[in-house]
Amino acid sequence: MKKILLTFAFACLLTLLFVSNNVVASSDNEEQEKIYVSKDIGLKELKVMLEQQKTDFQNNEPFAHKNVSKLTDTDEAVLLYYATTSVDKQKLHSFTYEIEDVETYKQGSKTFVEAYIIRNFVFGKENVETSLGDNIKLEITKNNVVNKQSRALSSKTSTSKSSVLEFENEGDNSSDVKLDEFLKNYKNEVQYSKKMENSDSENLDVTESKMLKASAASSGYYGYRAKVYADKYALKPNKNYKYYPNGDCTNFVSQALRAGGMPYFKQWKPYTNAWINAGSFRNYILEPGGIKMKTVKDVYENVRLGDVYHYDTRNKIGIPWPDGWMEHTAIVTSRANNKIYVSYHTSNRKNVTREYFTSKEGGKRYASSIRN
Repeated sequence: MKKILLTFAFACLLTLLFVSNNVVASSDNEEQEKIYVSKDIGLKELKVMLEQQKTDFQNNEPFAHKNVSKLTDTDEAVLLYYATTSVDKQKLHSFTYEIEDVETYKQGSKTFVEAYIIRNFVFGKENVETSLGDNIKLEITKNNVVNKQSRALSSKTSTSKSSVLEFENEGDNSSDVKLDEFLKNYKNEVQYSKKMENSDSENLDVTESKMLKASAASSGYYGYRAKVYADKYALKPNKNYKYYPNGDCTNFVSQALRAGGMPYFKQWKPYTNAWINAGSFRNYILEPGGIKMKTVKDVYENVRLGDVYHYDTRNKIGIPWPDGWMEHTAIVTSRANNKIYVSYHTSNRKNVTREYFTSKEGGKRYASSIRN
């Protein structure tokens, strides 16, 4: 009897495994089957979404019509908006957007649109443009059908169910930190920056400051040229260079340094570890010879256009605890509104404050300046 029961149980198990494998295989096949339709369908949906975002940001109500705008408390546009307006006390002047690489397709019973979107904010007295470039995916549902009411340009907030905007940026420099936690982190970062500035102002080394300003010309490196390059390619990578989808930040910064007049070196040129890897790049510039950079105190007076920020966010096994090995690199592209702004890849960001990345990812940051 026991033998019969065991045989029956084994047969049932085999049947379950066979069925589950077939279900997974069927599911995988369905995932791969995309029937492309007119991109105008998806483009129309994205324009409605982004127009609503524009309206709500300009009305200082990012969450007023979430079902249309798709804005959430983890969307980096929301994080940047509140960090700049609530903490830095800078006024929003304008919001614009671009939509590129649109693909609309049916997959099973659902319809999706994928695209690359750029969202631009202009903040502050000096009109700094801060921009985010993101690969996104949105399911087009019946609730997304456009009419005058669903555009939600009235003062009422919709409560009907809606599809979720998915961000499909490459690389691992992304977190799901929520707005409240982010703002707490950002306030702490800004307060720390101010504390550093105040302590430094009492003992400002004028000679060092002048040397920093003059070092670019004497070394053949011009930070402004690097800044111009970074402005141009922060959101749209230069196709003349290899692009590293899982981590292009240091590759991008190296390109900008090269555009600023930095010569190639044996260990620092395209495809080398020092050119493309954040940790290797940081270690390389600390060695004698080659790129003459020096770690400087992270204060406004010391940091110039074309200088570099390094971010140490976790240890080598992925635990969020700095260990001296860098995970991210950014380049200084603006000094305005009494703030230092950086640009970087993975994800593509232009003119975000130096404090932004550590507020989102944690860890420590270090500033490096070009020296003789």
